[in-house]
Amino acid sequence: MPAVLEEDLTRRAVNGANGRADQAKQTEKPAAANDDATVGPEGMADEVTRRSLPNGPEDSGSLAQRYHKVLRTLRTTQRAEERYRRRYEQLAEDIRRATRLALEWQARYAELEGAIPIRIVQRLAPPGTWRRGALRTAAGPIKRRRVPASTELRPTVPVIPMALEPEVSIVIPVHDHWEITAGCLCSIAEEVVAVGFEVIVVDDASTDETRDRLEELVGVNCVRLDENRGFLGAVNAGLEVARGRYVVLLNNDTRVKPGWLDALVRTAEADESVGVVGAKLVYPDGRLQEAGGIIFRDGSGHNFGRDQDVEDPRYNFVRDVDYCSGACLLVRRDLIRTLGGLDDRFSPAYYEDTDLCFAARKHGYRVVYQPDAVVCHLEGASHGTDVSSGVKQYQLVNQKKFVDKWHRELGTQAEIEATPVRLAAWRTDAGRVVVVDHQIPMPDHDSGSRRMSEMLMILTELGFGVTFVPQNGITIPDYRDQLQDRGIEVLGGPGDLDRYLQELGHHVRLGILSRPTVAWEILPMFRSLAPSARLVYDTVDLHYIRESRRAGVEEDPEADSSARFHHDMELALTRLCDETWVVTEKERSILLEEDPHLRVAVVPNIHQEEPSGPSFDHREGLLFVGSYPHSPNRDAAAWLAGEILPLVHEKVPGVPLYLAGSHPNDEIRALEAEHVRVLGWVPDLEDLYHHTRLFVAPLRFGAGMKGKVGESLAYGLPVVTTSLGGEGMSLEEGQEVLIGDDARGLADAIVEAYTDPDLWNMLATNGQQAIERQFSPLVVRARIRELLRDLGLIGRQAGGRHEVAKPA
Repeated sequence: MPAVLEEDLTRRAVNGANGRADQAKQTEKPAAANDDATVGPEGMADEVTRRSLPNGPEDSGSLAQRYHKVLRTLRTTQRAEERYRRRYEQLAEDIRRATRLALEWQARYAELEGAIPIRIVQRLAPPGTWRRGALRTAAGPIKRRRVPASTELRPTVPVIPMALEPEVSIVIPVHDHWEITAGCLCSIAEEVVAVGFEVIVVDDASTDETRDRLEELVGVNCVRLDENRGFLGAVNAGLEVARGRYVVLLNNDTRVKPGWLDALVRTAEADESVGVVGAKLVYPDGRLQEAGGIIFRDGSGHNFGRDQDVEDPRYNFVRDVDYCSGACLLVRRDLIRTLGGLDDRFSPAYYEDTDLCFAARKHGYRVVYQPDAVVCHLEGASHGTDVSSGVKQYQLVNQKKFVDKWHRELGTQAEIEATPVRLAAWRTDAGRVVVVDHQIPMPDHDSGSRRMSEMLMILTELGFGVTFVPQNGITIPDYRDQLQDRGIEVLGGPGDLDRYLQELGHHVRLGILSRPTVAWEILPMFRSLAPSARLVYDTVDLHYIRESRRAGVEEDPEADSSARFHHDMELALTRLCDETWVVTEKERSILLEEDPHLRVAVVPNIHQEEPSGPSFDHREGLLFVGSYPHSPNRDAAAWLAGEILPLVHEKVPGVPLYLAGSHPNDEIRALEAEHVRVLGWVPDLEDLYHHTRLFVAPLRFGAGMKGKVGESLAYGLPVVTTSLGGEGMSLEEGQEVLIGDDARGLADAIVEAYTDPDLWNMLATNGQQAIERQFSPLVVRARIRELLRDLGLIGRQAGGRHEVAKPA
């Protein structure tokens, strides 16, 4: 890697991110003031898209450029924030481990300290000796102090770190049951969280020792009520003094788990349209109590997942729900104050949380379940479980009030007997989509995974409930969690898919089968269990074209046989599915030449807008990135290091080459030399893109669109490649990319761009703009939206936005 100290890189990243973030805030202020007056959270994305597009020649420069600059700035700060979040999580875990260890040693020390006098006596005066007898005579009879059976062991609540300017106000209403309240407060105090918070305990006229004990606490804001107002009244009293941007309603009969508060806040911070976030509630014995709630048409409720396995995939992804229990519920303070607090008609308790969630949706906000926020709930510890007496009886009384208030909205809810519970548990505007690929996407490993990840996000943004299935049955936790945190359900494999389709197949509207071997295996299951679903065969690239080109380069009979095999398979799939997606216009033309009646559409790679990085003079070396199990990448790396680089060194001696990418085999590792570094997999390529001078992709065979080329250009790193490497990207040779199709031609192009700052700057600017113009998420999102409209899954545009075609 270029000789740049990691400390210097970190300093530059932090200073640059902070400076650009401040500039972005100044740039955004005037627009933000206008947006607040006209755009609610529901229309924010489309409004941003509309404002970013120039309306005429006078708009084409300033507004669009400013918009793209802000996006790049946000992207940079998001990356920095993610790095700091990972560091914080590690630090928080270290603190938890150290705290547990300290407590263990403290208890051990106390035990040893108490045992020392006894051991001394036993050593100096063993039982049965004259010394022991003399000791007893001198000391008199020894009386052991016993704790009376009636004495209660009161828990000690540690100091709770109250923030001076809290982001979150945790409101806990209590009435008697001090031991339960103390347990809740202890669990809050013991968990290290990133977000600053305050704890507000509302004593609802307790008659036991609660009031006295609360006076002893440090770090808790106590609100005392002289008369009992019930749960709802106590919460509203706490809301009056809350200072945070978010309010968390928390029952006193709960025990919070590690990371609970950060997960709730992270979900709300990720999307302005999220107004309410609920936690995963579990019983003390580990069973699931609630993973979001369902409200049926008659107003009755259902705790989704009750008594089930907490690790079941059905309950472990972020999703929109009807409501979440008020036992642990985060709400935007502005929203709850707009509503005037909880509705008094549901006093003293029950259905106030459900009413809050319905009211939030009416104001344009989403209600979201977050499984990473885990809270143990001692259900019934405060109010019992008998619905015929006490406070619990209001559960039935308030259901009738709820139905009267929300009868219009309840008309669109699921019927309690006619709808599968699993279907009703996930609110999706456009219905269900199932996507199957050969493995779970690993976007930092290969371009196919990057494209798949972006496609999944686009589908969720369009209002679909997306379920992803890895054909190989391997759900790598880190990558699975990334999808689940972005609102995508992840199944374990084809077996889970079979059970899923048997349960919900008639409700699935779209199936996307990615790659030929996957589609060939899964298509019969879809046609039999989801007969009304539209099926899309996503080629990723035309495998038979790639194998045919490999046969031409390697003169391998097996490659030629593989090409014929894939040709027949892929042509059959294009005819069996409702539509075929390819990544380039060239591949679309190839298929239409095979059969003009095929329905083929182009869905290209998707590239986020990235920061450009340092200038020409602050860069050094050549870069190639590839997933090395993929044979075109192995061939390109070997050709580059073995033939092309020596020709470059003839004119520019000592230019280093960096080979990055996942799973390098012995053949790739053997390329390591004086001027060749085999880096292997690099988790974040940004530093390499920012500190190397050229990206070289000497691909001699392959198919589809080359993600490595598009990603390099997105970072403003000029590219030298072959005609095949730039295939399907509509890049202008000499202006946006340099092309060479033999070793000498590639070497000459590398030397020219490597030594000419003016040429380098032109290629960097033009290449980045070409990617933004053709392959940005906004552009591809619009393309996919039009394709789904043509398939009858999304309605036509009305008033500047697409209307969702509701499932039948």
